[in-house]
Amino acid sequence: MAHTAQSWQELIPDVFCPHVAVMCTRDAEAACQKNNLTFVEMMRPFCQLTAEAHVRDAHNQPHVVKNLRLRFSEPSTEVPSMGATKQTMHNTVLKAQPGAAIVPGSTLQVGNLTLNVLTPWFEAYREQYIQMMR
Repeated sequence: MAHTAQSWQELIPDVFCPHVAVMCTRDAEAACQKNNLTFVEMMRPFCQLTAEAHVRDAHNQPHVVKNLRLRFSEPSTEVPSMGATKQTMHNTVLKAQPGAAIVPGSTLQVGNLTLNVLTPWFEAYREQYIQMMR
């Protein structure tokens, strides 16, 4: 199993946080450009709440949400091509491959096969995949 820098308790809320599509007027965007930022970039400091948030569900039951994260994004119709996506993922895995040296304890002997049990490329692949899906 791969050793990752982020535990599943940190990964799940980060990847599966609510997305908010932001559409603003040209005047609002022009006002933000005075600071060389887009409206979405100006909203990013407010994406993670450090205090508890109190929300109610459809049955009017209160719930406390800790460390709520939001993701603001502009609607975009630009979708990368399948070829470019595959090439990006391929390059990500190649860059994350270890050198030719075998790390002691990183192999597993199964019959006549020697398997490498370390997958250092996995975290780089996962991060790139998540970035491309956002």
